[in-house]
Amino acid sequence: MVASTITGDSTLNYAINQQTYDIVTANLERKGITPNIARVLAYEVLLIANITQQPYNTILAKISANGLNIDQQLIDQLNLLRGAGNKLGVENLAKTNKFISRAIV
Repeated sequence: MVASTITGDSTLNYAINQQTYDIVTANLERKGITPNIARVLAYEVLLIANITQQPYNTILAKISANGLNIDQQLIDQLNLLRGAGNKLGVENLAKTNKFISRAIV
């Protein structure tokens, strides 16, 4: 990973193993994810696994056809791949009064 001295953004140069990529893509498709999305998401999963030094199965376990089971650890991992002005976060609606939370949704 190479960080820009001007923007602070990081650039990744990562060659993936085609066999592993195919396995991850197949796993995502078995979960009900469309092939086009599975191909893009498989690359992201492998990047995150490489950066965080964890098995790709750990990340795959957080993905379903309905979306991501997001926790703070996953948000931090996804943010590794995003620019400084495009970070993900969590908005807690539990402390917001009901009128405002209905307006936000």
